[in-house]
Amino acid sequence: MEAAEDGNNEYGVFYRVEGDLQGVNGRNLAVVTIWLRWHLNGQFRFVTLKPKRES
Repeated sequence: MEAAEDGNNEYGVFYRVEGDLQGVNGRNLAVVTIWLRWHLNGQFRFVTLKPKRES
């Protein structure tokens, strides 16, 4: 999986990562995670996870 830049604000740069989560029942769920790379120290922080919308 690769991260794609997805905007920025005064706190840092947001990145979007798409992938699949596998459940205990063997089913996959397509998800999107959003991460923030802080301007202050360059560290990454997890922001949110949500189901991927099909276009």
